[in-house]
Amino acid sequence: MRIFQQNWHPTTMAKRLWLHFLNDSQFRNSTYIILATAVMSAFGFVFWIIASRLYTPAEIGLATSLISVTSLLTTFSLFGLNNVIIRFLPTSSDRNRLISTALVVTSLGSVLTGILFLLWAHVVHNPVIQLGAFSVVAPIFIALIFLQTTGIILDSVFVAERNAKYILFKNSLFSIAKIALPFLFFALGSIGIIYSITIAALLAWLAGLFWVIIIINFKFIFFKIKALTGMRRFATGNYLGNLFGALPTSLLPLIIVSRLGAQEAAYFYMPMMIITLINVIPSANAQSLFAEASNNEKELAAHLRKALRYLFLVLTPAVITVGIFGHLILGFFGPEYTETGTRVLQILAIASFIGSLNYFGDTVLNIKKFSGLYVGMNAFNALTIVLLAYFAAPLGLVAIALAFLASQILTLLVYIVINRSLIKKMIAYQRTTS
Repeated sequence: MRIFQQNWHPTTMAKRLWLHFLNDSQFRNSTYIILATAVMSAFGFVFWIIASRLYTPAEIGLATSLISVTSLLTTFSLFGLNNVIIRFLPTSSDRNRLISTALVVTSLGSVLTGILFLLWAHVVHNPVIQLGAFSVVAPIFIALIFLQTTGIILDSVFVAERNAKYILFKNSLFSIAKIALPFLFFALGSIGIIYSITIAALLAWLAGLFWVIIIINFKFIFFKIKALTGMRRFATGNYLGNLFGALPTSLLPLIIVSRLGAQEAAYFYMPMMIITLINVIPSANAQSLFAEASNNEKELAAHLRKALRYLFLVLTPAVITVGIFGHLILGFFGPEYTETGTRVLQILAIASFIGSLNYFGDTVLNIKKFSGLYVGMNAFNALTIVLLAYFAAPLGLVAIALAFLASQILTLLVYIVINRSLIKKMIAYQRTTS
């Protein structure tokens, strides 16, 4: 008993974690990535609290809609090359050319997709371009897509090189700058929010590029598409999967703006942002499952059972907390957000819990290398959310949240059918170990 107490003493555990952090590059890299995400999430929450005090709900609704569009177009512009960098850079014989090619291709893609969207929005008079004069919105919009897209490529280089601490530094710089800048541009309305985020992204991008050049010893050279030979199939699968995965959160604000108005988009965006923070838990847990089971696929059922047990242990309190105290969290943004968004947040929290199981469904398909089915399931989930939300929109935000919940349930049912043999193995494993 004394040995057990010593092993689990807080000081002993802290020393073990610190030594593990110093000696295990995978654990160290993962820790920095988690911290980088936590910094972005925490400061992002503060940013929108500040914005809710400086801007009207209608202004925030328009700005968040445009931000959602830039996120979607960023995914379009990456072409899966962020995962290509992580997968192939460590063993590449021409590292500078691979990085250079990825940066050039994604840069051209970001500019092209930005221009095409703006032309479409201008022709159909999409509400998003009501942020300001078209000539003012266009340059800052394209610049933000470019900075986000190429910034992700720089992050991928740091991950591949096991130097993820620079992602933490980069995200910290971005987050601190983003909080300070809204006070300078609040007189500009919605476009002031976009200016704040874009300038902060530019500072972080410059820092990231500097560190890649100095730390990674990167030298830009003439790019060649042939540098991606042998990687296109890998890139295509990840590209399509990520693209479908990004569709719901990117398109929902646009649907709400077009069918209910900009103000309602703001009331929906804040609950969705809180749920995004909760989703970090299943996302990280699913990545851990992927790493463990990839090394020993025969023990997939045991690993999945362990991951699910950990998920329920950590996620359940988070969902219950949001369900009970969600109105207090939304109160930071203002009483109108509490009144309109509390029920939406509670429904989305339940949907998040069910959707967390779908993370594992995706992971299992990846472990089994069912790329086509992986893309198909992401497409099914995305299209179900978008279609149900579109037709539910006239009934209000609660109806949209219920549509989101229904789509997660439908996706989970399909995953249960697909993985029924694995579920039987899990039940059998439970019986043999109990």
